[in-house]
Amino acid sequence: MMFGMHPVARLRLAFRSGILVLVAGCAGVAPSVEEMAARQFKPAASEADREEAEARTKSAMLRFEEEQYGAAEVEARAALALDMRNARARALLASSMLLGSGETVPIPLAVEREAEGESRSAVLLAPGDPFVGLAHARILASSGHLTAASAAAEACLTAASTDRSSEREALVAAAAEWTFELGEDRRAIAHLRELAALRPSEATTHHRLGLCLLRTATDADGAMAASHAFSRCADLEPDDPDSHLAAVKAMLRAAALDPKKPSLAADAAIELASAVETKFAQSAEASFLVGAARDAKAPMSKAAIEAYGRALVRDPDHLPSLLRLVAITVRASNSETQTEPVSPSVPALPELAARAIEVGAKTGALDDKERAQLAALRDAKR
Repeated sequence: MMFGMHPVARLRLAFRSGILVLVAGCAGVAPSVEEMAARQFKPAASEADREEAEARTKSAMLRFEEEQYGAAEVEARAALALDMRNARARALLASSMLLGSGETVPIPLAVEREAEGESRSAVLLAPGDPFVGLAHARILASSGHLTAASAAAEACLTAASTDRSSEREALVAAAAEWTFELGEDRRAIAHLRELAALRPSEATTHHRLGLCLLRTATDADGAMAASHAFSRCADLEPDDPDSHLAAVKAMLRAAALDPKKPSLAADAAIELASAVETKFAQSAEASFLVGAARDAKAPMSKAAIEAYGRALVRDPDHLPSLLRLVAITVRASNSETQTEPVSPSVPALPELAARAIEVGAKTGALDDKERAQLAALRDAKR
């Protein structure tokens, strides 16, 4: 959809999301980013000049918010002519230059260099200003330097640790977005936690936090924290099954990581899964998770077997349920301590194995070893 847009609209959309990759064009000899950032800036000649510069900067901000980038650039340059040390004016100048040159594709190298140089200069002048830090980080991201952008955002967050403005909140959101996209889960968790506290009604933030917590969980507490994050997302989006199911899976992970058996997390997983199964009456995955939770509490229990059976009623091709029933049937036939028989409603082992092979062939979900094992079970008593 984005590729059918006008180049200017495409540039603006990409800059806002921080994913634009700029293609440099030839524009003659231009000062390097480092040379621009190393410039020395004289303070305003007088208090009156400083106040006028602030007024021009506010005007530039208004023009920028109205997407009048050319006018914003003019106002920012006017502010800097009065006070070269006005960091926000430099950040606005840098951002306006990039967005204002949107009709020129590729963006000239001189414009790209000047914009990045101005944004670096702004950071040197005001390292703890979240507006300045975000402008610089976005320019880095728009040039394809996502790792550098996330590092710049984090550096500014550290410098602005006592700031509680909406501008810092936007910087936190950007740092969370970029570290998550980079797969830097442990770094992302800190930003996502802060963002979740700042934006408690933002479901996506809670879901991403759950994903990062689950991927990094090394003990039951970590997996339970992930489950709680998914549950918060489910509360915000009650009709979306994904977060409900994710909360159950994370709690099952907690049960698996808990050295105490039976685990209290298994009880919590049973409770969660049962509620999800009731809420989403057509979901085979929900019934399967009830079975998995019952298995975690008491392996090969009748309640687990019945849950897998319900999953197959909801979806006869639900491969995980078929495989669990195959495994339970094999274990039951080899167990001398089995106290509860496999449910009469469960097909015989050869039929289960044959069905699993058929479903696996359709979905491509089985590897050669798994197919061979199932084939042996299918043919064993024929």
